[in-house]
Amino acid sequence: MPNVKALWIQRLGRPGVASILAWLFLGIVSVGPGGAQTQGPVLNAARVPSPGEIRTVKVNEQTITAVYAGREGSFDCWNVKSSNGNAGKFCNTVEGNLVSRQGSVGTPVVINPHNGALSFPMFVGKQWEQAYSYQNGSEGMRNEKRTASVVSYEKLAVTAGTFDVFKIQVTRSWWGGDLSDSQGARAGTMRGSSSQGTYYYSGKVGMVKVDDGFDHTELLASSAK
Repeated sequence: MPNVKALWIQRLGRPGVASILAWLFLGIVSVGPGGAQTQGPVLNAARVPSPGEIRTVKVNEQTITAVYAGREGSFDCWNVKSSNGNAGKFCNTVEGNLVSRQGSVGTPVVINPHNGALSFPMFVGKQWEQAYSYQNGSEGMRNEKRTASVVSYEKLAVTAGTFDVFKIQVTRSWWGGDLSDSQGARAGTMRGSSSQGTYYYSGKVGMVKVDDGFDHTELLASSAK
C-alpha cells in the first residue's frame, strides 16, 4: 500500500466546516478498476468540475449553494452564497484541497500549503496523514494535523439521493492561535485539542455527508452527472 500523506481542516467560524464545505463543493472523480465489490472501486483522480456546476449543502441549520467559477491560476474556485444572504469564494487545488476562503460565508481563511482533504487514488484500506497551518481571520496562525482511514464502501441515502460511498474515519488535532478564539471555547480547551469525525465520499458526486463532532453537513442537490 502506498504511503500517502495528505492535509486538511478548516472552518466556517470554527475548524472543520470550511473543509467540509470544500469537499461538498468538489466534482466527480474518475473510477478505475477495483477489487471485490465488498472493497469497492478505486477512485483514480479528481476531475475538473463542469462550467457552472452547482452544489447545495446544509450545514446544521444553514443552506449554502456553490457555483463553479472556473480555474484561477492553478486553483479551482467556487462562488458561494448562504441562506442568510452572505457570499464568498472558496478555492481548491486541482485535487479538491482547500487553499483559501474569501468573503462573509464564514471567517476568511488562508491555508499553507492546502488542507489535504482528499488523497488519490482512494480505496478501502487507504490511510493518510497531513499537517498544515492556516490563518483563520483575526484568531492568528493555527497548526493542524489529520489522520484518515477509508474503512468501508457502502450505500448511503441523503437528501440528494442514494449513493455508493467510501466511509472515511478521521482524527484531527489543532494547536496555536488566539487563546480566546471561539473554537477553543467550544472545545473546552484553549490552545489545543482533538476530535473524531466520519465522512462519506461518493465517486459520482463527491462528499455527501459529514459528521465531525461539531457540525452535521449533508448534500441537498448537485448538478454533477
